Parts: sequence; structure tokens; C-alpha cells
Amino acid sequence: MGSMLRHIYRLTGKELRSLWADPILLGFIIYVFSVAIYTIATGAKLEVEAARVAVVDEDHSELSRRIAAAMLPPLFRAAEPIAPSEIDSAMDTGRYVFVVEIPPKFESDALSGKNPTVQIDVDATAMAIAGNGAVDIQNIVLNETAAYLRKDSGSSSAPVNLV
Repeated sequence: MGSMLRHIYRLTGKELRSLWADPILLGFIIYVFSVAIYTIATGAKLEVEAARVAVVDEDHSELSRRIAAAMLPPLFRAAEPIAPSEIDSAMDTGRYVFVVEIPPKFESDALSGKNPTVQIDVDATAMAIAGNGAVDIQNIVLNETAAYLRKDSGSSSAPVNLV
């Protein structure tokens, strides 16, 4: 029993010395077990809730309207239509966290088997919300497009390219 405790003591000392020699790992461990826990415990939000979304609909088709209408609470506020010329100023002023740009001929390209591209502009100053919300919007666009095209397409590839 005494020999086992000596081995445990030596191995523990060795591990602590190697940890002390790696200041980045030591700092990360301190962060994870202090700041990260405190941030989550005090209610810092990392999930998307009522994010403002704008849609630049240059197609004006049923599919593009379905995509815009699918941006629903609690994740998003109702999508607001804007003109392409308003994107930069709206994003710079923080009016929207996300802007979804649907190009002309989007529905006809999707129906003809081409993979049209939808662009999602993200305000990266809200990093956690931006990352999670971009994934949510991507899923909405893909799901709505797949549901719309389901009757024509039997392929398993994504019907839309998201940028």
C-alpha cells in the first residue's frame, strides 16, 4: 500500500510540474473553471433569440417568400425586406444581425437542377449569436428549399449553395 501511494505521489508531482511548464494550458484550465462557468451561471446568452433578420429578395418567387416567412420566433424576429443598396448601411449601424440575399431566378434555377447560391451576411460583432444564427438560417434555407423541391427531386445533394 505504501509503495502504491509513493507512485501516485510521484506521478502527481510529475503531472503538476509539466502543467506548470505549459502556461497556455494552465491559463486555459483556469479560464474554463472560473470565467466560463461564471459567465454561463450569470445568464450570458450564447443562443439566438429574437435576432433581427433582413431579406434581399431579388427573385420575388414563392420559394423566396417561403424562406423569408420561415424565419420565425423565438429564434428570429419576422424577416424584413430591404433593397440591396441598404445592406451595408443596415449592417454597419447594427440594425440587422443577419441579411439573407436571394438572387434573381433563384426558384427557376433550383427547379431546373442548378444549384443557386444564397448569401447570408452576418454581423460578426455578436460572435456567439452570429455563429449559431448562421447555422440556423442555413438549415431554414436548406429545409425550405428541399421541401419545395421534394416533388421534383429525388437527389440527396443540397439543392442550394450557401455562402
